[in-house]
Amino acid sequence: MKHVAPHRWADLWAGRVDAAERTAMERHASACPACAKTRERVTRASDTFASIKNLPLPELSWDSVRAKVHWSVSTERRAKVPAATNSRAGWIAAGMVAAAAVATLFVDRPAPPAPPAPIAMATPRTPESAPAIALAGLVNRTTGDLMVDGIRPVDPFAGKLAAGQVIATGDGRVDVQFGAGSAFRLGPHSRLQLVRFDSQAIELVVDGTLDLEVAPRLAGQRFVVRAGAREIEVRGTQFRVHHQGGATSVACRHGLVSVRDTTGAVEVGAARRLVVPSDKPVTGERIAALSIEEVSDLADATPMTMPLWHGDALASSAPLE
Repeated sequence: MKHVAPHRWADLWAGRVDAAERTAMERHASACPACAKTRERVTRASDTFASIKNLPLPELSWDSVRAKVHWSVSTERRAKVPAATNSRAGWIAAGMVAAAAVATLFVDRPAPPAPPAPIAMATPRTPESAPAIALAGLVNRTTGDLMVDGIRPVDPFAGKLAAGQVIATGDGRVDVQFGAGSAFRLGPHSRLQLVRFDSQAIELVVDGTLDLEVAPRLAGQRFVVRAGAREIEVRGTQFRVHHQGGATSVACRHGLVSVRDTTGAVEVGAARRLVVPSDKPVTGERIAALSIEEVSDLADATPMTMPLWHGDALASSAPLE
């Protein structure tokens, strides 16, 4: 008997081979190492396919897909298309330039102008600080209940979040981006107030769970999260603040955050956590190391940022017309 074709081993595994042929194939494989190896490979693959078939379908993040489509399509639709050049007008303009050049050949050249008088140099003034530019946040992903200023938004991806607004979640969460590498995620049953939201300072007040990814701040910029009587300030990091019932927990995945109250300040570094009970001062608590599972949990909770963010993102991501 010649070598058994691989697809016949698959047929044998699926029960599509009669008893006589099955016996002949097995007898041949017992004496042929090549066919025995092929049978083992096909059988192992078939067993794997059967297990995959019984697995549940993966859950798709439709909110993430919708946000990406919304940003991409709205950006393309609002891109400015340069007007087409009028060829006839171009020829006329070229003719006028040529005529002017010829005319200069028949006109006496004027005497060269006298050199300009020296100009006194003015004393340079100290540049004034640039005024604060209002920021706006855009929703990248949301699940479950979401309220903005006490109202459930019809299309949370179309609106912009600005200073003074309050975001609240029920059993869901929301990811909001406010820069190329900066975003926050408000966890379930949480409340966040955007007290100040501009290019000079961002001040957030949280009650619940807030995960943040903050790009490095420029000189003079502040980023502060207030949790009850405690204040968390960052320069550029990923961290989580959980505030409930007066107690505050701050966990830092990378970077450095400063946690302070009226008694002083404590710095929390990468892979570290500080837990402050409601009736205890910040300076009286010890910093603990995060476990591998806790660091992984922080990584999984990283707020989503869209690579399409640019200077015109706030205009291009407005509601489609």
